[in-house]
Amino acid sequence: MVDWKSPAEIVRDLKVLDKLLHGLFGLYIWEYATSMDFEWEFITRKRQFRWPMVFYFLGRYIQLFAMIASLVSLDSPSALPCQSLFRFILFCGFMSIVISSVNLAIRTIALWGNNKYIIAAVIFAASVQSALVIIITIDINGAWVPTIGCLVTGGESYMSALFIYTMCFNAAVFVLTIVKLAKIGTNANSKRLMTQSKLTTIIFADGLIFFIIALLADIVVIVFIALNLNPILKAMFQIPASIVSTIVACRSVRRLMNFSQGRPVAAFRLSTRNPSSNRNKTSRQSQTIQSPTSIRSSPEVHVQMETFTHIEDDFIKMDKSEFIADTDIKSDSQNIV
Repeated sequence: MVDWKSPAEIVRDLKVLDKLLHGLFGLYIWEYATSMDFEWEFITRKRQFRWPMVFYFLGRYIQLFAMIASLVSLDSPSALPCQSLFRFILFCGFMSIVISSVNLAIRTIALWGNNKYIIAAVIFAASVQSALVIIITIDINGAWVPTIGCLVTGGESYMSALFIYTMCFNAAVFVLTIVKLAKIGTNANSKRLMTQSKLTTIIFADGLIFFIIALLADIVVIVFIALNLNPILKAMFQIPASIVSTIVACRSVRRLMNFSQGRPVAAFRLSTRNPSSNRNKTSRQSQTIQSPTSIRSSPEVHVQMETFTHIEDDFIKMDKSEFIADTDIKSDSQNIV
């Protein structure tokens, strides 16, 4: 039977961890480089910066810092201040997981029309996550071991709590998204709009993909923490979990932003008037795009979301008369990722 806590096994596991982290660093740098054009558009002001993008950039950069610090801890030939170094690594790595959850929660907030209860719940959940990260950062102990390097002990129970809590948070966000999309789908006026658009598919697919990937990564981490075979195996899958969560969350943000680039506030008008009225065919098939100030307060719904509005050709080509159809997504474009 393998003695997982023997020095020889720890050295062997450390070599595996070293190769794994170098491979993941290459993956993250590739992901980072291939998406730099998105950031460049903000630098050159081709895209307008909105406050939710703070979480997008923060997640990307603190994950990058965590990766660099992790490689330094593995590749350094001389003794390092392991306590401070690993506190920095764990804080950045775990906070990137928190920010990944927040990035997905922001679109759910927007989908629910900035509902104050949803906002309060997300803020509370993210605050508890952040508190767990801070507790873990304070609780861990690091020491330099000759021939092995930095070894970290402590914080196991809090780490398990963090990943279990993160799974529950992500599940709650995903369920809220499904509930709202289902509610929109049952709305008589909005059903045709939403089913003719890729928007529902994108929001649902991104949420589902993130939830499944994050769930699997978190389960692996929890299992190895519970087994407590040795300090290396206990920490081996924590960084991969934070990396995949960051990559998937950032891709979801970029995909939704690219989907709606340049779309104005729009209302879709189809009236119940008699089609035999003296309107020409063109006006009957027209799509009326109005500014927010020109949309009257009536049983209409308008989509005022720079991020979520997209119109499909099939919907535009409808040969019915005009009425204003809209979803009950009432979110301001400045509050959406």
